[in-house]
Amino acid sequence: EKKGFVWPDLPMLEYLLANLQLQAADYGAAQQAIEKALSIWPDEPRWKALAARIKMEAPAANQSQQLSEATGLLEQAADLEPDHSPHFLELGKLYLQSSQTKRALQALEQAVRLSPSDSAAWFYLATVQDLRGDTEEAALSAEKAVETSDEPLEASCLRANLAIKSGNHRAGMNWAQEILQSHPEHP
Repeated sequence: EKKGFVWPDLPMLEYLLANLQLQAADYGAAQQAIEKALSIWPDEPRWKALAARIKMEAPAANQSQQLSEATGLLEQAADLEPDHSPHFLELGKLYLQSSQTKRALQALEQAVRLSPSDSAAWFYLATVQDLRGDTEEAALSAEKAVETSDEPLEASCLRANLAIKSGNHRAGMNWAQEILQSHPEHP
């Protein structure tokens, strides 16, 4: 008969505790639990992704350092699990947040390659493409975001804005009118 926790129960328990503590907004306890889990299984990519999420959600005095640490953890997770699109989506969002648009573009392109039906990946890809001045590609990505989303309001607004920005005022106004008809409360 076994008593107490045995391998691999302890690191998994710490991972679950980190998740629960994060949901409860107890960032210190969440950080402590995920660090314990990673000290036992240092190459577990989803745990590194959770550690990055904890870092980004926790209030910090030095947000630049926090962003850098979270980015490093997600880069490691993506290297360890290169076929898991959420790592690349979150990494792209962090690169975007730190104004690294070239790296954001690469990460988000990988996210849509791995998961072509991920509307959030298409939306952020369109956002980065627009920031980089590639309005035509951004419009195509925004269209994909609208097509793949159950709630396409943000992507629809981006698509309308990109059409107007590229000089296609009629299409932009038509899409804006569609938005107002489907979401009359939207300004």
